Amino acid sequence: MTDYGGADVAFRGKRLHPEMGRRVVGRYSTGHYEDAVLAAFKVIETRLRDITGNANARTMDLLHETLNPATGTLQDPNAWPTEREGLYNFFRSAFLAFRDRRAHEFVDTNAEEAFDLIVLANRMLTFINRGQQSPEPQPTNRYISYDQLPSYLNAFRSVYQDEMYGLGEGDGLEAVFLDADNDGEPELLVPGHQRGDVPLRVFKNVRGRSQQIEVEPVEKSFFPRDIALADVDNEGQQEVVCVGYGAYNNVLRFYKYRDGRYEVLKKAAQDAETTHTDTKDFLAAHVADINDDDQVEVISQPKPLLRIPPQNRYVWKWSEEQGVFRLLYEESLA
Repeated sequence: MTDYGGADVAFRGKRLHPEMGRRVVGRYSTGHYEDAVLAAFKVIETRLRDITGNANARTMDLLHETLNPATGTLQDPNAWPTEREGLYNFFRSAFLAFRDRRAHEFVDTNAEEAFDLIVLANRMLTFINRGQQSPEPQPTNRYISYDQLPSYLNAFRSVYQDEMYGLGEGDGLEAVFLDADNDGEPELLVPGHQRGDVPLRVFKNVRGRSQQIEVEPVEKSFFPRDIALADVDNEGQQEVVCVGYGAYNNVLRFYKYRDGRYEVLKKAAQDAETTHTDTKDFLAAHVADINDDDQVEVISQPKPLLRIPPQNRYVWKWSEEQGVFRLLYEESLA
């Protein structure tokens, strides 16, 4: 384990953490600027390995374990959700933008650029060290109790019956309460119907009144059979999983809360929604890490067709490389 004791090191008017200074100042002062930047990021990686005890984990896995907004061990539990998400994205972006290429090929780096990146890495190391001293979560009224529940639900009385259009339509899904935007408070999710271009409506309690939150329309409408929450793209924030059926196919779609609205989960310009053309309707969505790789899979359970039992279930997984969900495998139920 690395010894992180000692005094701060002077570096062009800045004070560096002793371990950071020991690793980078000598390289920088002899003109090895690219090596100095790499060494700065290696200090961060080494620190994370010491904290987690995992000497073989990939950098992104280390960041996910320690800094993801939902369960990161170094996150401040009393920080705002947006602050936790921003810190996680900041660390990921710094490694992807400034370290990854330098780790695989030569990159011309001048003295000023190296200085800036070393100071940035030193600030990241400071965040990590502070994270080890984060306080325990304090009681907050964002998390409702049973005593608060009646008054909380009363806020949704302004959701009129004509807005609850998914209720009472055969064997469809009823309205559910889920923390769909990861802020610690449950929202009211109301399923849509086959004729609408929005498969669900979301209502939030804002100072005792219900406020409808925008949901991105879909090109082909569908009727949700099941709604669940899961971190399906492994970025530390839970997404809304909708499974159901449309006019010509079974549908699996994912919504991510961004900038005050629920958007269909996308990577680059590709849709993360997945459709499967089959004669049987999807009945439910199960979310679990079924292959022990620390990433969840989504299992689509088909609905029996009249008296014919379901023949197959489908297991879907997020592909980081392709930026979409892909069919991992099909399992026979016969």
